[in-house]
Amino acid sequence: MTALKDGGLVVTEGQKVSLIDKEGWITLLAGCEEDGLEDGVGDQARFNSPVGIVESKEGDLYLCDQENHCIRKVTRKGEVTTLAGNGEEGYHDGKGKDARLNIPTGLCMDAQGNIIFADSGNQRIRKVSPDGTVTTIAGSKKGFKDGPAGKALFNYPAYVAVDSKGSIFVSDFGNHCIRKIDGEGMVTTVAGNGKMGWADGKGAKARFNSPQGMCIDKEDTVYIADYGNQRIRKMSKEGEVVTVAGSGEPGFAHGHGQLARFRGPRSVSVSQDGIVYVGDRENFRVRKISEDGYVWTFAGMGKLGGCGDDACEDEFCGPTRRLSSRRVMEGEEF
Repeated sequence: MTALKDGGLVVTEGQKVSLIDKEGWITLLAGCEEDGLEDGVGDQARFNSPVGIVESKEGDLYLCDQENHCIRKVTRKGEVTTLAGNGEEGYHDGKGKDARLNIPTGLCMDAQGNIIFADSGNQRIRKVSPDGTVTTIAGSKKGFKDGPAGKALFNYPAYVAVDSKGSIFVSDFGNHCIRKIDGEGMVTTVAGNGKMGWADGKGAKARFNSPQGMCIDKEDTVYIADYGNQRIRKMSKEGEVVTVAGSGEPGFAHGHGQLARFRGPRSVSVSQDGIVYVGDRENFRVRKISEDGYVWTFAGMGKLGGCGDDACEDEFCGPTRRLSSRRVMEGEEF
């Protein structure tokens, strides 16, 4: 899920990619119920667990096709092409189909148009240039170690985000911390210390539990979906971590700040006007956090969707979502 420049959202729903416009209308962009690996237009294309979407300056969408071990491109006309990888799991730098990936999970785009992605199964952070050439930025094997890019170690890096200076932030899922890769390739731990827990604070005093989705706003504030803690957190440029919303108890509740409840928040995105959207995985909803901290439901009925068009209307399914071409009523409690 990601907030778009035009005020809408794009979400993955099963093996499909759908748009929710700013008026609340949902339309299928590409994919269908059947999984697979096929380029094509609209429902002729096939995905296998698409996640981690980013929008380019031109308005095209890029995503991680997890189980296909690929990076795919989706235009606003629904044209799907494979940018890197060929469906085979592995590790190899190279161009286009010659590259090998292993469960790519989250991605973002830098100022030069390069796609930065967390190659989770390979324990690496990698880059795809606009011509489809894949190179490795940092990481090598599973572990927890700061240092130069080639010596740094990650433990299933999940999502990435880039700030205004070009530094890359990584949610290190298995190490329960937030890492940073600077312009010189030096990897440091900026929040958390490798131990699971929950605590607000600066740097190593903060604690996370399996952090996943990340995004950065215009002020370089980093937002984090603290999956295991059932909270949305944010980190300032100085490394101070505070809780934005969530009580820490799994559940479903609207409310301000810590009165709200989530159940497995996996993705987070900030719109250009400062609204925070959350992919509330196990509640089968997209939640919305207003600027004053109030959490409510933007889309979803809170139950598992079926496989037919009627059964899937406005229902989320599994870690991803199933929606149909109808309008979402903002503010309604489903």
